[in-house]
Amino acid sequence: MSTATTPGGPLRLGARRTARIRLAGALLPLLSACGDTAGPASPDEVAAVHVSPSAAELTVGDSVQLTAVPVNASGQPLSGHPVSWSTDDEAVATVSGSGLVRAVGSGDARITASSRGREGRATIGVPTPAVTTVVIEPSSGSLAEGDEAPFGARALDADGHEVTGRVVQWTSSDAEVAMVAPDGRVTAVRSGSAVVRARVDGARAEAPVSVSADYGADLVFTRWFGVAGLAPELHVQDPGDPDRAAAPLHPTGIRGVAPSPSPDGSTIAFTARMDGQRGIYVVSRDGTGLRALTSDEADDQAAWSPAGDRIAFVRWPLGADADIWIMDAADGGNAVNLTAAFGDSGQISPAWSPALPGGGHRIAFAQVADGLAHIFTVNPDGTDVRQVTFGQVYDDQPAWSPDGTTIVFQRHSDTVVGDLWLVDAGGGNERPLVSLPMGQFDPAWSPDGRLVAFTSKHASGGRYDVYTVWADGSKLARRSYETDTDNESPAWIIRP
Repeated sequence: MSTATTPGGPLRLGARRTARIRLAGALLPLLSACGDTAGPASPDEVAAVHVSPSAAELTVGDSVQLTAVPVNASGQPLSGHPVSWSTDDEAVATVSGSGLVRAVGSGDARITASSRGREGRATIGVPTPAVTTVVIEPSSGSLAEGDEAPFGARALDADGHEVTGRVVQWTSSDAEVAMVAPDGRVTAVRSGSAVVRARVDGARAEAPVSVSADYGADLVFTRWFGVAGLAPELHVQDPGDPDRAAAPLHPTGIRGVAPSPSPDGSTIAFTARMDGQRGIYVVSRDGTGLRALTSDEADDQAAWSPAGDRIAFVRWPLGADADIWIMDAADGGNAVNLTAAFGDSGQISPAWSPALPGGGHRIAFAQVADGLAHIFTVNPDGTDVRQVTFGQVYDDQPAWSPDGTTIVFQRHSDTVVGDLWLVDAGGGNERPLVSLPMGQFDPAWSPDGRLVAFTSKHASGGRYDVYTVWADGSKLARRSYETDTDNESPAWIIRP
């Protein structure tokens, strides 16, 4: 069987089919592109947000009203589109929901208005204002010794606007009267007057501060004059009245060292040489009744009993160990060696305790042996000896706090040179009180227990002065002020 076939027939049919497939493939991208093409923007669509003014410069406290207008692609204003406001630095400028901008601090801030995903911005500059005035609050102060009070300072520009964020520099005209901390807190150190100053940039202000005190007692101490050969005198100083110079306690002719007032302040025991005789003497506060209680060259360091009827003292014969003795305060009679049985050691610096919580009294002293010294306490009859301090140290000059709980003393060691330390009266809890160059000595508690008086030359060019420090180690204050004398061995004397 034969089949008629037109030349090329099957081949042409296949070619046409292939051509149609290729054409369809070529049209697909074109059709897709035509489908993705956006039409013209809607005239109600937000294309941008115009903010006016676009920039402003304000001073702190001033404000400016910004407006924001949403526009379409043709720049035509649109209505009915909400606008929200924001700032990129609230420390410089804040903005309200209506576009009101307020300057609060120096710097630059960018304010943004947003609507339908579109934003417009304005730049706000707040230049650094010049401080022309400083105001201290309170404008003055009256403090008692030991008190603290906060002082503040406000910085103002020429228009009276407050300038914030500036550093205030605080100083005191007399830090020995009133100290001022970097935050403006003033501490009353001792009686007197001072001026507290606040400075911001080139502007400054001052506030007078007065400090007062009444301890109900005076400081009595030994004053050595600069004149060669002149014997020392006992002087008295009111710690609450530094403007009044220290005065001789007695008329000229009564001279001595190491004053020890009786508990009622009526009589003073001291060491002196009079009419060629050295020993322990007593005299009334008004200078009458002078009499010698001992006549031994080796006697020193008198300490009254709380009842005022007996006096403990040190007898340190040349070439022998020192001992603590007790005698009648009236005439020096009935002298008894309290530490005769203590063996190969010396006992010095007696200090009588107040009435103790358990009843009775004790005597604190320093025991010296083998180059070391420690604080001990003992009953007035020589019984019940207790060691209070320990270690490779030289501890001396104990003094009891008025409540009998604490003993202050002087300590020397390889790392400590004459610093004042505290220890619990029963031993333990040793801690430093005062650490200053040149050494401190002769500590004495004030009757109210707030202060410890002592001698130091750390700030007087080699001259000794009387200082006080609070019982917590703060508020160091100088209490003797003359520049041509040495002042040492302070004690507190109750006023009549």
